[in-house]
Amino acid sequence: MKSISEIGSNRKTAGALLLCTMVLPCISLAATVTPTGNGSWDQNWNNATVAGGSGNLLPSASVPDTAIINNNRIINVDSVVDIVAGSVILNNQNGSTTTATLNINSGGSLTTGVITVSANDNEGTLNVQGGALTVTDQVDIRANGTFNMISGSFSNSATGPRSITKDGGGGTLNIQGGTFTALGAAASDVLRLENDTINISGGTVSLTGGQVLLADTTTLTIAGDAATIKLDNLNMNTAGRAATINFNFDETGVSTISNDGFLNLDFAKLRIDGSAYTGGAATFDLFDAVNVASLSSDVIVTGFGVEGVDYTFTQSTTENIVQLKVIPEPATLGLIGAFGGGMLFIRRRFLI
Repeated sequence: MKSISEIGSNRKTAGALLLCTMVLPCISLAATVTPTGNGSWDQNWNNATVAGGSGNLLPSASVPDTAIINNNRIINVDSVVDIVAGSVILNNQNGSTTTATLNINSGGSLTTGVITVSANDNEGTLNVQGGALTVTDQVDIRANGTFNMISGSFSNSATGPRSITKDGGGGTLNIQGGTFTALGAAASDVLRLENDTINISGGTVSLTGGQVLLADTTTLTIAGDAATIKLDNLNMNTAGRAATINFNFDETGVSTISNDGFLNLDFAKLRIDGSAYTGGAATFDLFDAVNVASLSSDVIVTGFGVEGVDYTFTQSTTENIVQLKVIPEPATLGLIGAFGGGMLFIRRRFLI
Protein backbone atom coordinates (compact mmCIF):
# COMPACT_ATOMS: atom_id res chain seq x y z
CA MET A 1 0.00 0.00 0.00
CA LYS A 2 1.33 3.44 -0.91
CA SER A 3 1.64 6.18 1.67
CA ILE A 4 -0.31 9.42 1.39
CA SER A 5 2.88 11.26 0.51
CA GLU A 6 3.64 8.77 -2.28
CA ILE A 7 0.11 9.15 -3.64
CA GLY A 8 0.46 12.94 -3.55
CA SER A 9 3.81 12.69 -5.30
CA ASN A 10 2.35 10.45 -8.02
CA ARG A 11 -0.55 12.83 -8.53
CA LYS A 12 1.84 15.72 -8.82
CA THR A 13 3.91 13.81 -11.39
CA ALA A 14 0.84 12.75 -13.34
CA GLY A 15 -0.43 16.31 -13.45
CA ALA A 16 2.93 17.50 -14.65
CA LEU A 17 3.03 14.86 -17.39
CA LEU A 18 -0.44 15.92 -18.55
CA LEU A 19 0.79 19.49 -18.68
CA CYS A 20 3.77 18.36 -20.76
CA THR A 21 1.35 16.65 -23.17
CA MET A 22 -0.84 19.71 -23.59
CA VAL A 23 1.74 22.48 -23.56
CA LEU A 24 5.08 22.58 -25.39
CA PRO A 25 7.74 23.01 -24.32
CA CYS A 26 7.34 21.22 -21.00
CA ILE A 27 7.90 23.43 -17.93
CA SER A 28 9.30 22.43 -14.53
CA LEU A 29 7.12 22.57 -11.44
CA ALA A 30 8.24 23.38 -7.94
CA ALA A 31 8.74 20.39 -5.68
CA THR A 32 8.89 19.76 -1.97
CA VAL A 33 12.21 18.01 -1.53
CA THR A 34 13.13 16.01 1.58
CA PRO A 35 16.31 14.03 2.36
CA THR A 36 16.14 10.29 2.94
CA GLY A 37 18.84 10.32 5.60
CA ASN A 38 21.77 12.18 7.13
CA GLY A 39 24.62 13.37 4.98
CA SER A 40 25.71 16.01 2.51
CA TRP A 41 23.42 18.56 0.87
CA ASP A 42 24.64 17.13 -2.46
CA GLN A 43 22.96 13.75 -1.96
CA ASN A 44 20.01 11.79 -0.56
CA TRP A 45 17.10 13.94 -1.79
CA ASN A 46 14.07 11.76 -2.50
CA ASN A 47 11.92 13.98 -4.77
CA ALA A 48 12.69 15.07 -8.29
CA THR A 49 12.66 18.76 -9.08
CA VAL A 50 11.46 18.21 -12.65
CA ALA A 51 8.08 16.81 -13.57
CA GLY A 52 8.21 13.08 -14.13
CA GLY A 53 11.90 12.84 -13.29
CA SER A 54 13.57 10.30 -11.05
CA GLY A 55 14.61 10.95 -7.45
CA ASN A 56 17.90 12.09 -5.94
CA LEU A 57 18.08 15.41 -7.73
CA LEU A 58 19.23 18.55 -5.93
CA PRO A 59 16.70 21.18 -4.87
CA SER A 60 16.43 23.94 -7.42
CA ALA A 61 16.31 27.70 -6.84
CA SER A 62 14.94 28.61 -10.24
CA VAL A 63 11.67 26.70 -9.86
CA PRO A 64 11.83 27.33 -6.81
CA ASP A 65 11.75 24.19 -4.67
CA THR A 66 11.24 23.93 -0.92
CA ALA A 67 13.74 21.77 0.93
CA ILE A 68 12.38 20.30 4.17
CA ILE A 69 14.63 18.61 6.73
CA ASN A 70 12.75 16.46 9.28
CA ASN A 71 12.96 13.25 11.33
CA ASN A 72 16.14 13.88 13.36
CA ARG A 73 18.14 14.33 10.18
CA ILE A 74 21.40 16.28 10.00
CA ILE A 75 22.34 17.80 6.65
CA ASN A 76 25.83 19.21 6.13
CA VAL A 77 26.91 21.79 3.58
CA ASP A 78 30.62 21.03 3.11
CA SER A 79 31.14 22.41 -0.39
CA VAL A 80 29.99 25.26 -2.60
CA VAL A 81 26.36 24.56 -3.52
CA ASP A 82 25.55 26.15 -6.88
CA ILE A 83 21.93 24.99 -7.16
CA VAL A 84 19.97 25.65 -3.99
CA ALA A 85 16.42 25.61 -2.72
CA GLY A 86 14.14 28.58 -3.03
CA SER A 87 13.39 28.07 0.66
CA VAL A 88 14.52 25.77 3.45
CA ILE A 89 12.44 24.52 6.39
CA LEU A 90 14.08 22.90 9.41
CA ASN A 91 11.42 20.72 10.99
CA ASN A 92 7.74 21.25 10.19
CA GLN A 93 6.53 18.29 12.25
CA ASN A 94 4.03 18.24 15.13
CA GLY A 95 3.21 15.66 17.75
CA SER A 96 6.41 13.60 17.81
CA THR A 97 9.68 14.61 19.42
CA THR A 98 12.06 15.06 16.52
CA THR A 99 14.81 17.47 15.57
CA ALA A 100 16.30 18.77 12.35
CA THR A 101 19.74 20.31 11.83
CA LEU A 102 21.43 22.15 8.98
CA ASN A 103 25.19 22.76 9.34
CA ILE A 104 27.05 25.22 7.11
CA ASN A 105 30.58 23.92 7.62
CA SER A 106 34.04 25.18 6.70
CA GLY A 107 34.46 25.10 2.92
CA GLY A 108 30.70 25.09 2.38
CA SER A 109 28.42 27.84 1.11
CA LEU A 110 24.67 28.00 0.58
CA THR A 111 22.36 30.67 -0.85
CA THR A 112 18.62 30.52 -0.38
CA GLY A 113 15.51 32.67 0.01
CA VAL A 114 13.76 32.11 3.34
CA ILE A 115 15.04 29.76 6.02
CA THR A 116 12.39 28.74 8.56
CA VAL A 117 13.92 27.30 11.70
CA SER A 118 11.29 25.10 13.36
CA ALA A 119 8.03 25.63 11.51
CA ASN A 120 5.91 23.84 14.12
CA ASP A 121 6.32 22.33 17.60
CA ASN A 122 9.59 20.43 17.24
CA GLU A 123 13.16 21.66 17.40
CA GLY A 124 15.11 22.97 14.45
CA THR A 125 18.73 24.13 14.55
CA LEU A 126 20.74 26.13 12.02
CA ASN A 127 24.50 26.18 12.63
CA VAL A 128 26.88 28.36 10.63
CA GLN A 129 30.23 26.93 11.69
CA GLY A 130 32.95 27.99 9.31
CA GLY A 131 30.98 28.18 6.07
CA ALA A 132 29.05 30.96 4.31
CA LEU A 133 25.27 31.37 4.37
CA THR A 134 23.59 33.98 2.16
CA VAL A 135 19.87 34.63 2.52
CA THR A 136 18.02 36.70 -0.07
CA ASP A 137 14.93 37.13 2.12
CA GLN A 138 14.93 36.38 5.87
CA VAL A 139 15.58 33.82 8.59
CA ASP A 140 12.30 33.00 10.32
CA ILE A 141 13.25 31.72 13.80
CA ARG A 142 10.13 30.33 15.44
CA ALA A 143 9.39 28.69 18.78
CA ASN A 144 11.93 25.90 19.47
CA GLY A 145 14.13 27.21 16.67
CA THR A 146 17.78 28.17 17.22
CA PHE A 147 20.22 29.88 14.85
CA ASN A 148 23.83 29.52 16.07
CA MET A 149 26.32 31.83 14.35
CA ILE A 150 29.56 30.19 15.49
CA SER A 151 32.13 31.07 12.80
CA GLY A 152 32.18 31.81 9.10
CA SER A 153 29.70 34.31 7.66
CA PHE A 154 26.02 35.13 7.38
CA SER A 155 24.83 37.76 4.93
CA ASN A 156 21.39 39.09 4.11
CA SER A 157 21.72 40.19 0.48
CA ALA A 158 18.21 41.59 0.01
CA THR A 159 17.61 45.30 -0.61
CA GLY A 160 15.16 47.83 0.78
CA PRO A 161 13.21 47.55 4.06
CA ARG A 162 13.18 43.98 5.35
CA SER A 163 13.33 41.56 8.25
CA ILE A 164 16.78 40.07 8.84
CA THR A 165 15.46 37.69 11.48
CA LYS A 166 11.74 37.23 12.03
CA ASP A 167 10.02 35.76 15.04
CA GLY A 168 7.35 33.11 15.02
CA GLY A 169 7.17 33.14 18.83
CA GLY A 170 10.20 32.33 20.95
CA GLY A 171 13.12 31.87 18.53
CA THR A 172 16.76 32.29 19.57
CA LEU A 173 19.72 33.80 17.69
CA ASN A 174 23.16 33.15 19.22
CA ILE A 175 26.08 35.04 17.69
CA GLN A 176 29.34 33.67 19.08
CA GLY A 177 31.77 34.35 16.26
CA GLY A 178 32.17 34.98 12.54
CA THR A 179 30.43 37.84 10.73
CA PHE A 180 26.72 38.64 10.67
CA THR A 181 25.93 41.36 8.15
CA ALA A 182 23.12 43.22 6.38
CA LEU A 183 23.38 46.45 4.42
CA GLY A 184 20.90 49.24 3.84
CA ALA A 185 21.22 51.98 1.24
CA ALA A 186 19.57 54.69 3.35
CA ALA A 187 18.03 55.25 6.80
CA SER A 188 14.64 54.47 5.24
CA ASP A 189 15.81 50.88 4.64
CA VAL A 190 14.47 49.29 7.81
CA LEU A 191 16.53 46.29 9.02
CA ARG A 192 14.46 44.34 11.56
CA LEU A 193 15.76 41.93 14.19
CA GLU A 194 12.47 40.60 15.49
CA ASN A 195 13.08 37.23 17.11
CA ASP A 196 12.56 36.95 20.88
CA THR A 197 16.09 36.19 22.08
CA ILE A 198 19.33 37.56 20.62
CA ASN A 199 22.60 36.73 22.39
CA ILE A 200 25.85 38.30 21.19
CA SER A 201 29.07 37.12 22.82
CA GLY A 202 31.60 37.33 19.99
CA GLY A 203 32.19 37.90 16.30
CA THR A 204 31.26 40.94 14.23
CA VAL A 205 27.66 42.11 13.92
CA SER A 206 27.20 44.77 11.25
CA LEU A 207 23.77 46.12 10.29
CA THR A 208 24.77 49.32 8.56
CA GLY A 209 23.42 51.97 6.23
CA GLY A 210 19.79 51.35 7.18
CA GLN A 211 17.62 51.79 10.27
CA VAL A 212 17.72 48.97 12.82
CA LEU A 213 14.49 48.08 14.62
CA LEU A 214 13.92 45.61 17.46
CA ALA A 215 10.54 44.25 18.55
CA ASP A 216 9.00 44.91 21.95
CA THR A 217 9.25 41.15 22.64
CA THR A 218 12.98 41.07 21.88
CA THR A 219 15.66 40.68 24.53
CA LEU A 220 19.11 41.55 23.18
CA THR A 221 21.94 40.45 25.46
CA ILE A 222 25.52 41.63 25.00
CA ALA A 223 27.70 39.20 26.97
CA GLY A 224 31.29 40.25 27.64
CA ASP A 225 33.58 42.39 25.51
CA ALA A 226 34.63 40.04 22.69
CA ALA A 227 32.12 41.19 20.06
CA THR A 228 32.22 44.10 17.63
CA ILE A 229 28.70 45.46 17.16
CA LYS A 230 27.43 48.13 14.80
CA LEU A 231 23.70 48.88 14.55
CA ASP A 232 23.20 52.08 12.54
CA ASN A 233 20.22 54.32 13.29
CA LEU A 234 18.94 52.13 16.12
CA ASN A 235 15.39 53.36 16.61
CA MET A 236 13.42 52.45 19.74
CA ASN A 237 11.00 55.35 19.66
CA THR A 238 7.65 53.56 20.03
CA ALA A 239 6.12 51.04 22.43
CA GLY A 240 6.21 48.43 19.68
CA ARG A 241 10.01 48.75 19.63
CA ALA A 242 10.49 48.65 23.41
CA ALA A 243 13.10 45.90 23.47
CA THR A 244 15.20 44.98 26.50
CA ILE A 245 18.96 45.36 26.03
CA ASN A 246 21.17 43.59 28.57
CA PHE A 247 24.78 44.65 28.97
CA ASN A 248 26.33 41.76 30.92
CA PHE A 249 29.93 42.57 31.85
CA ASP A 250 32.55 39.84 31.97
CA GLU A 251 35.76 40.19 34.01
CA THR A 252 37.12 42.96 31.81
CA GLY A 253 34.09 44.77 30.40
CA VAL A 254 31.32 44.69 27.83
CA SER A 255 31.09 45.37 24.10
CA THR A 256 29.89 48.73 22.81
CA ILE A 257 27.00 49.10 20.35
CA SER A 258 28.35 51.61 17.84
CA ASN A 259 26.27 53.67 15.47
CA ASP A 260 27.13 56.07 12.63
CA GLY A 261 23.68 57.66 12.65
CA PHE A 262 20.99 58.49 15.19
CA LEU A 263 20.13 56.61 18.38
CA ASN A 264 16.61 56.72 19.83
CA LEU A 265 16.27 55.07 23.24
CA ASP A 266 12.85 56.48 24.28
CA PHE A 267 11.29 53.06 24.96
CA ALA A 268 14.47 51.03 25.49
CA LYS A 269 14.77 49.00 28.67
CA LEU A 270 18.48 48.98 29.61
CA ARG A 271 19.76 46.38 32.07
CA ILE A 272 23.42 46.61 33.09
CA ASP A 273 24.97 43.80 35.15
CA GLY A 274 28.49 44.14 36.59
CA SER A 275 28.47 41.13 38.92
CA ALA A 276 31.23 39.37 36.91
CA TYR A 277 33.44 42.46 36.53
CA THR A 278 36.79 42.25 38.34
CA GLY A 279 38.64 45.13 36.70
CA GLY A 280 39.46 48.50 38.19
CA ALA A 281 38.33 52.02 37.49
CA ALA A 282 37.28 52.48 33.88
CA THR A 283 34.79 54.19 31.60
CA PHE A 284 32.61 52.04 29.33
CA ASP A 285 30.64 53.44 26.40
CA LEU A 286 27.55 51.27 26.16
CA PHE A 287 26.50 53.07 23.00
CA ASP A 288 28.82 55.08 20.74
CA ALA A 289 26.58 57.14 18.45
CA VAL A 290 27.05 60.21 16.29
CA ASN A 291 23.66 61.53 17.40
CA VAL A 292 22.06 60.41 20.66
CA ALA A 293 18.60 61.75 19.88
CA SER A 294 16.67 60.47 22.90
CA LEU A 295 17.34 58.75 26.22
CA SER A 296 16.00 55.78 28.13
CA SER A 297 13.96 56.33 31.28
CA ASP A 298 14.07 52.64 32.19
CA VAL A 299 17.61 51.79 33.33
CA ILE A 300 18.58 49.27 36.01
CA VAL A 301 22.22 48.77 37.08
CA THR A 302 23.21 45.82 39.28
CA GLY A 303 26.47 44.28 40.48
CA PHE A 304 28.53 47.49 40.70
CA GLY A 305 27.66 48.63 44.20
CA VAL A 306 26.22 52.04 45.05
CA GLU A 307 25.58 54.63 42.36
CA GLY A 308 27.59 57.77 42.95
CA VAL A 309 30.01 55.88 45.21
CA ASP A 310 31.08 52.84 43.19
CA TYR A 311 29.88 53.84 39.74
CA THR A 312 28.07 56.50 37.73
CA PHE A 313 25.72 56.06 34.79
CA THR A 314 25.46 58.96 32.37
CA GLN A 315 23.40 59.50 29.23
CA SER A 316 23.29 62.79 27.39
CA THR A 317 21.88 64.07 24.12
CA THR A 318 24.20 67.08 24.37
CA GLU A 319 27.41 65.09 24.77
CA ASN A 320 26.08 62.13 22.72
CA ILE A 321 27.07 59.59 25.36
CA VAL A 322 25.54 56.60 27.10
CA GLN A 323 28.21 55.33 29.46
CA LEU A 324 28.98 53.69 32.75
CA LYS A 325 32.00 54.73 34.78
CA VAL A 326 33.48 52.53 37.50
CA ILE A 327 34.85 54.67 40.34
CA PRO A 328 38.09 53.67 42.12
CA GLU A 329 37.58 52.21 45.58
CA PRO A 330 38.38 54.59 48.48
CA ALA A 331 41.35 52.42 49.49
CA THR A 332 42.76 52.78 46.00
CA LEU A 333 42.26 56.53 46.12
CA GLY A 334 44.12 56.60 49.45
CA LEU A 335 47.05 54.73 47.96
CA ILE A 336 47.13 57.09 45.01
CA GLY A 337 47.08 60.06 47.39
CA ALA A 338 49.83 58.62 49.56
CA PHE A 339 51.92 57.69 46.55
CA GLY A 340 51.41 61.10 45.02
CA GLY A 341 52.32 62.82 48.31
CA GLY A 342 55.47 60.72 48.56
CA MET A 343 56.47 61.69 45.07
CA LEU A 344 55.86 65.33 45.92
CA PHE A 345 58.03 65.01 49.07
CA ILE A 346 60.87 63.39 47.14
CA ARG A 347 60.71 66.05 44.46
CA ARG A 348 60.78 68.84 47.00
CA ARG A 349 63.67 67.26 48.87
CA PHE A 350 65.58 66.81 45.65
CA LEU A 351 64.99 70.40 44.69
CA ILE A 352 66.22 71.61 48.08
